[in-house]
Amino acid sequence: MENHDTLSSDRGRKRQARWSRLGASTAQNGPIWLISFVVLVSGAFTLFYALLGRYPVPAGLANPLAPTSVFHWHRALEIVQGFGFVYLSFHLIRRRRLAWGLTLGALICSILVHLYVWRLALAPALLLVLLLIFRGRFAVRGEPRGIIRGLLLSAGTLIVALLIGAVGFEFLDRSDFGTDFGLSQATWRALKQLILIGNSDLTTYTPHAAWFLEGLSLLGILAAVLAAVSFFRPVTHRLATLPHERQRAHELLSEFGGSSYGHFTTAPDKSFFFSASGRSFVAYRVVYHVALALGDPVGPAEETGKAAAAFVAYARKNGWTAAFLMPDRVTLYRELGLSVLKIGEEAVVDLERFSAGTSKGRRFRYIKRKLGGEGYSYERYPPPHPPELLEEVEDVSREWLGLPHHREYGFHQGCFDREVLAQTPIFGLREPGGRLIAFVTQVPSHRAGEAKGDLMRRRPGIHCRGMDLVFTEMLLSLRDEGYRTFNLGLAPFAGVGESPDSPLLERIMHGVGGRVGWLAGLGRLRQYKNKFEPAWEERFLVYDRGFFALPRIGLAMTRSL
Repeated sequence: MENHDTLSSDRGRKRQARWSRLGASTAQNGPIWLISFVVLVSGAFTLFYALLGRYPVPAGLANPLAPTSVFHWHRALEIVQGFGFVYLSFHLIRRRRLAWGLTLGALICSILVHLYVWRLALAPALLLVLLLIFRGRFAVRGEPRGIIRGLLLSAGTLIVALLIGAVGFEFLDRSDFGTDFGLSQATWRALKQLILIGNSDLTTYTPHAAWFLEGLSLLGILAAVLAAVSFFRPVTHRLATLPHERQRAHELLSEFGGSSYGHFTTAPDKSFFFSASGRSFVAYRVVYHVALALGDPVGPAEETGKAAAAFVAYARKNGWTAAFLMPDRVTLYRELGLSVLKIGEEAVVDLERFSAGTSKGRRFRYIKRKLGGEGYSYERYPPPHPPELLEEVEDVSREWLGLPHHREYGFHQGCFDREVLAQTPIFGLREPGGRLIAFVTQVPSHRAGEAKGDLMRRRPGIHCRGMDLVFTEMLLSLRDEGYRTFNLGLAPFAGVGESPDSPLLERIMHGVGGRVGWLAGLGRLRQYKNKFEPAWEERFLVYDRGFFALPRIGLAMTRSL
């Protein structure tokens, strides 16, 4: 009964937390949603009347939901205008600064056009006031180089099309349109066709003439599309970390680092976002417009929440989606309104327990006795290493990478780098002839008393018992050196969706994982690590923008890891 009451209480707190986050999100995003919706409806009604309206609308009777529509314009321009507002509404809801500016300019033009009937200016005026009041909410920047490149390409397309159109009108046969055009008249008619005003007073007498006009209109549409797409491209991230920034990150990591993955936060593939105080940083990489951060912000514990919130705001401002891979302080991110998804469990071995009990079990005693009797030998190599050893290690790594489905990973673990390995402890296994056949490297962990492995590689054909012997001897020697735990790393999808209280998405992942071949194969990784009797710690992905951001985040993780 007590367990049931506790479970009900936990569910109640989670439900209350969800409602609190929803209320905070509505207060923050409500004006954005309202403005975007009104602009969307304005554009939709403009399109509706442009496409389906049969009769002129008398002055003063224009639809107030389409405040920017001027019915005496050519219908093609109204279609472009309506589509433009629909297009802008989707960028307004994403807080694009440029969309805000373009909408503001269009509304000002609409107010000036409708001043002769002041009632028609009320709707755009009210929307203009809303835009001005909440201008600070539209802070997402565009890509300046992309905008310039897109504008230049659009301008070039228009100029070329205008030249082609002018020459075409002048040199078309009289039979095509029933008239001859001078150069100035041909240029003016080509321009009208390109900007979709059209030439309704022209009669086409041949299919060639009709296609010529349609082709010019298509070129005008192409130029507009190139410009529109370039306007709203997210800021392109360029990995260019200054030496003093990397030095500062190393200093903060030495002072405040507390994560198993802290060593990889200063790797060359990371950029750094520093907090306003300069005492915290987030290590991240931008892929597919996802700012993927590794672990928690590094810095004083009291600054972690502020640093994480500032990083999320920074990512939003650049049009990126913020995500944190395997942070420790998950509750903090829930308070920030971010989504949390369990992605697996991490194996942490208690070295004292392993030394006193697990390593003395029948399995490990058999492996040690059998391989030792056959002449296999374990060696620990402290850095720095001679070139001969590094050559052997690289040879093993090259053969391992040649196996099917094996490749270099990164971001949350290391890749083969001779300069790095030269300063890294290496634990190796040699066959009876003395050839190195397997190795494991050790990297620093910033958790107190924890050791962490990184590269684990072997030659083809080496039985898993060989790696078991390397791990057994390595764990025992690390325990003798004073370490208390050893981090065996993540088992992806382990424990995901297995609890009755797991979110629906995690339960779906659990069901799919058991039926997809390569995902099901990840289960063997957990089985292998279980033989060392580790404690399993949950690991999560924390991300912004909700469920619909997950496909892009998944692609970014696949590319980064």
